[in-house]
Amino acid sequence: MCDIKDDTFQRQHQLYGMVELSRTSETIIRKVTMFKRLQKIGQLGELAFKRPYANHTRFQHSIGVAYLARVTALHLQSLYPQITNAEVLCVELAGLLHDIGHGAFSHGFDRVLKKVAQNVVNGKHEQRSQHIAAVILGKNPYDTRFKAILPDELHAYIPLVQYFIDPTSVISMRLIAEKRVPKFTPGLEQIVNNTICKIDTDKFEYIPHDCMMLRDPGLDVDVIAMIKRTRIINGVWSFDVCDYNNIFNMLSKRSTLHSNFYQEKDMSVIVSYIDSIMETYINHKKIVDCLSLDTKETWTQFQDLTDENIISFILNTKDAKLAECRHLMETLCTQQDMPKVLYETADAKYMPPDQTDRKMICVPVVVASDDSSVTNVMGSITWHQNGDVTRPSRVVIYRFIGMPTDSASQNHNGDEADPGMSSADEHCLRANASAAS
Repeated sequence: MCDIKDDTFQRQHQLYGMVELSRTSETIIRKVTMFKRLQKIGQLGELAFKRPYANHTRFQHSIGVAYLARVTALHLQSLYPQITNAEVLCVELAGLLHDIGHGAFSHGFDRVLKKVAQNVVNGKHEQRSQHIAAVILGKNPYDTRFKAILPDELHAYIPLVQYFIDPTSVISMRLIAEKRVPKFTPGLEQIVNNTICKIDTDKFEYIPHDCMMLRDPGLDVDVIAMIKRTRIINGVWSFDVCDYNNIFNMLSKRSTLHSNFYQEKDMSVIVSYIDSIMETYINHKKIVDCLSLDTKETWTQFQDLTDENIISFILNTKDAKLAECRHLMETLCTQQDMPKVLYETADAKYMPPDQTDRKMICVPVVVASDDSSVTNVMGSITWHQNGDVTRPSRVVIYRFIGMPTDSASQNHNGDEADPGMSSADEHCLRANASAAS
């Protein structure tokens, strides 16, 4: 199969400054309307109503992921010359296009879609991204302003880009079964979407980027340096053991972002309002029908499915059937007459029986935990030292010297508690130390 040499271009990025990408990426960024629509979709979805200063978009995030994916692939190519230029380009394009299938309000669209319709075609944004990538990289019948982004001799690599976007999706399984995914260097499929340990360039981009935009300091990690210490060992993208603390801190910061921002108590009301608006909008506009993305009409309809377009449509509609949606959107945009949100407690005063009261709503305390939590990820990462697979023989919990020891500073094991470490973090370190011993 042929290999390529692709010229590069530079552009400014909000987090990484001047970044270098391929000319193929430049064409997509500057000319493809379906990609440019990401400028109208906020990275943080509904959180923008609560934190309007965090206004970065899926467009900026996607360019950042493409840059980190390219840096990673080029670094690995310098270590393993069998990695071709075509593979490097496919990794970069997967990073650039991995979120192109997002609907309005990012993950909020998929959440509402799941309520509205079951087993819908392209019901997940990863599947839509794979479908859209195949169209715009090939002979796009819906945009005839320019020729196919990839030349004919490279069309065989399009399934590889799709596979790198999400190796576990239904589309990827079909491509593998049909033997349409060209041979590639194992480990490269983990760079954009790591289904093994959940550490990938997507998280490397959005965690520090969200921290910067949410004005949440405390994450001092050199992502580029960390990437340039990685290896591929036995088909697994592996991390230098010297970055144990860096990755631990990054995942801990992700948990903090969830508890302090993404899942903060006021967000429960905002999310419920957006869900109500989006459910009505999806049914009103018959959005489910456009997700097939198989005609020019469905392509154009999905192209218009952005935060800005929906907010504008709802605020300006005169349709009586959408009056309640307009009221909710006005409330969100002005942040006036929003109900007061309190946490449910054992005190009956904060558990009102009538949860329809718009003046006060009590919600449970939310503790974020998923497959990418610190406890789950740290034990699943493959570590190396000087290219040799290894793991920490033990993890020592550092304790500050000179802290007073009293009954209040004793943890459940009777040891002196570390005031700079949460009990969850300490439990994670103990668990990993036990697993390593």
